[in-house]
Amino acid sequence: MDEHYKIWILISLASMPFSIGGFISCIILKQLRKPIKPWLIAITVLGISGFMIPIHVSTKIGDKIEAEARDEILTFLCQSNLTVRLFSSEVEDSGLYIEELRKLKPMPAHHSRASGHIEVNIESDGEELKLLIGRDSSRQNEFWIFYPKHKHTELNEVGRIISDKILK
Repeated sequence: MDEHYKIWILISLASMPFSIGGFISCIILKQLRKPIKPWLIAITVLGISGFMIPIHVSTKIGDKIEAEARDEILTFLCQSNLTVRLFSSEVEDSGLYIEELRKLKPMPAHHSRASGHIEVNIESDGEELKLLIGRDSSRQNEFWIFYPKHKHTELNEVGRIISDKILK
């Protein structure tokens, strides 16, 4: 899925010069009061479409990647015998962390960012789930969850949790 995302972004970037070039050419011809050729309009429209459609598709693919990652995380958190490790050390109350992480959901954006990432490893019967948790820069009880298994979800949050119980 990450590869499809990259391809759509590249298509979008490749079509950008056509849309910009065609648009500027139309403006220049209009200022010079010369007729705008239909093929120039077609190139401009195709260039703009070639730019906007991949942006839309890549956004939808990104949303799908994040939703699938969120489902994968929540499914893993439903297992029994989970152990949570922060900074390579087992936490005293793994159950508390699991309970809070199960609240993972997408939240509307606001003007802040995740500041600093803490690596959290969750283990169950030989399987491991690795997450990155970043505290919101403006809301101290809001945490952004990243999933480094995929490049997209390592760079973009898969969801957030609100908790006063973890990472005090």
